[in-house]
Amino acid sequence: MSVAQVKPEERSAPVVTYPDSDSRSSPTPNNVRFPPSGSSPVVKRKLSLVAVKDVFSHKAYSNGCLYIGAFLSFADMVSDALVINVFFETDQTSYAYITIASIMLCLTLQALIVIFNYRSVGKRRLLLELFYVVACMKPGIDAYRVAEEKPQLTNAMISPSNEMTFCRTSELFTESIPGACIQSYAIINGKDQGLTVVLSLASSVLSGSFISAAIAYEKDTSKEARSHSPQFYGYIPDALKPTIVVSLLMWVMSACQMSGKAFACALCAVQSRSMLLLFLFAEFFLFVLYKVVRRDYLYWIPLYGPAHYIMSTVVRVSVKFVVDFTGCLHFRHPYELGGFYMMFTIYTTPLLCLYFGSRYNVYADTEEGKEALPHVLAPGQVYTIIGTLIAIQFISFQVFLFSIKKDFLTTFYSTQTGPEMIQDLFNNGKDDREKIECLTINTVYWKAIEGEVRAWIKGKIPEWQESQPEWWNDRFKVLIPKSWLDEDEKRSVRESLTEASLYKAGGGKEEV
Repeated sequence: MSVAQVKPEERSAPVVTYPDSDSRSSPTPNNVRFPPSGSSPVVKRKLSLVAVKDVFSHKAYSNGCLYIGAFLSFADMVSDALVINVFFETDQTSYAYITIASIMLCLTLQALIVIFNYRSVGKRRLLLELFYVVACMKPGIDAYRVAEEKPQLTNAMISPSNEMTFCRTSELFTESIPGACIQSYAIINGKDQGLTVVLSLASSVLSGSFISAAIAYEKDTSKEARSHSPQFYGYIPDALKPTIVVSLLMWVMSACQMSGKAFACALCAVQSRSMLLLFLFAEFFLFVLYKVVRRDYLYWIPLYGPAHYIMSTVVRVSVKFVVDFTGCLHFRHPYELGGFYMMFTIYTTPLLCLYFGSRYNVYADTEEGKEALPHVLAPGQVYTIIGTLIAIQFISFQVFLFSIKKDFLTTFYSTQTGPEMIQDLFNNGKDDREKIECLTINTVYWKAIEGEVRAWIKGKIPEWQESQPEWWNDRFKVLIPKSWLDEDEKRSVRESLTEASLYKAGGGKEEV
């Protein structure tokens, strides 16, 4: 089998093609050599086997990251249950109830995500998805769907990849990060907590930071993402070894930032919880003000009415909170924080941690502090812990920037907004598939060019109906507003919908 016959893998970063291929969404591994013209069949076969091996190596690594993330999510839930029991046994009921509340909030947010995504798919499918959430099976199910490249259902609002990102973000926002903060506070402010609490803290940090890195890795190496937004996705190198190095660097960066921020917040809360809340509120307020001034506050999800404003607020707050604690690099996307604000957050968070540490040292040296604190950390200990974490994070981030593809460095400080990105994608898209992506985004983002989009789609429908490109499926057909089409066009599009799609839309049995 020749190299050109190797079937591309959806989840693998590399796709085997000849050097003269015009594929933009499928970068070629740097370590795959192609047979020059006139090479013998034996040479071609050997190089083809190397290329196939590289593809499946990427596939195995990507899927391994997905399943490890799902396992760590479950392990973190188990460790939280164990630490709740410890808190009750040691009469620290307030910590126990707060931890229980964070777990319940996590499950509630995931249930709301499921309802939002599957409300138009059918009751049976919706109930099944809710069961996965209640049974704490959602991380594993999401990992399986993304690993097996399950397609987005016709009437589902978001793709399996985006659904997994939303659920993982909600887990970080409501469980992993709060758990790390609560357990850090309990260790600093309470009596000897024992090994269980310390291990649970380690579990929260390791799982939270891994999930953060996995979100960025999965989105950047997705063939679908690289195809739809090639100007943003693709910074991770194509060769396997550099890919592993970059993903590990993201994990280390996230673990250091999460550990340092949780420790610093616990130090601040020991002195004054109201002061901590004031600082957190100030961070959120500054970010919201930045988004509002730039007319980029509303979220990209195609939800309309008052629910859109509520969802935008919840998502903006949760994403900002997650970035503050984990530095998840995916959220530099213009639809989220944006590159500039992402870098601002990464570089200012260590300064805030140092400030919280200095406040704790001043407070611990007073008579009030000595009486209030069961055991006082020495100034040298505080600065050593925070300083070490900051140093490792900073060095890791610089090595990371040196290791990625240089063409994507601009995405780390770009000031482009979400509406600017989707409008630029439509105006300068390389093909119809890129340009029609705007239909999956809230119309608020492309209201300024709605007339152009409408005229373009009306002119293209006859061509698509005749040529039937691979991407011209039921998902996009049902996204076209009916008001844009005349009766003949409506009939043509409706008749081309498959029976299977109509069956799915009615709530028929679905493949998991």
